[in-house]
Amino acid sequence: MKKLTAIVLALALLLALTACGKKQETEATESTQLANPWTDVNTAAEAAKGADVESFELPDDGAATSAGAVKWTGYRWMRGLAQAKGTIGSAELTVRKGFKADNGDISGDYNEYTNGWTVEVGDCIVYCYGNAEGKAMKACWEKGAYGYSLNIRGQGDDAGSYGVADDVIYALVTLTK
Repeated sequence: MKKLTAIVLALALLLALTACGKKQETEATESTQLANPWTDVNTAAEAAKGADVESFELPDDGAATSAGAVKWTGYRWMRGLAQAKGTIGSAELTVRKGFKADNGDISGDYNEYTNGWTVEVGDCIVYCYGNAEGKAMKACWEKGAYGYSLNIRGQGDDAGSYGVADDVIYALVTLTK
């Protein structure tokens, strides 16, 4: 009987040690993450400096547009790319400035949109994309050595559609440098 008890206890110990080893392997695998390339900062100027772009000028906080007021909530940078996040009306707004991309799009938005059109703003051609006609959810343009993008997620003050109208794109592009 003692031999049988010893064998059962040895098997139980072996199973317990195996289970602990599996748990440690799982924990090690689950904690492995990619490094975050973004650095959060307090101002657009700090984002420009960190990204090594000459400047990053944005519409003033509180600037009025037909989609609502612009409100900035955060800035960050990674090598070659400055970004500002905020809101316009009730929609989320992300603005980026960085070195030109081969395809002219630094937005990081790879969604397919139903509609695409262009808007002329000064000497820039702005490429707009959205799912409702005339309501941009993404806009991209280039000026000098830099590419720019706007991403709008959610509704502006017009509760019936997503994105913003061309007059808002014109105002944002004019004030972003």
